[in-house]
Amino acid sequence: GLLEVLDPAVSGEVDLIEGLVTTGAIEVARNFLRFWSAPARLVAVNTGPAPVLLGFIDRQLRALIELTMSGGRITEVHVTASPDALAVVRAALAD
Repeated sequence: GLLEVLDPAVSGEVDLIEGLVTTGAIEVARNFLRFWSAPARLVAVNTGPAPVLLGFIDRQLRALIELTMSGGRITEVHVTASPDALAVVRAALAD
């Protein structure tokens, strides 16, 4: 199902590894499932026009996943996982 929503030329990156960009639906799907399959939980949040997911592992926020869409498909996946960047989101969730 994931491959059906990914653009064939989708790119994915995570802020923890600067400059490393994964391209192609199969590679992005493989990485996505490696990190976000069970027992991880993804929660969609309504932040505006672009879909955003919060990624939790053991009830701890581990990532903010931003999806760029075009033509009904995901064209970019950007994962923010650095603890400093997530501190603001964690603080907001605690309120």
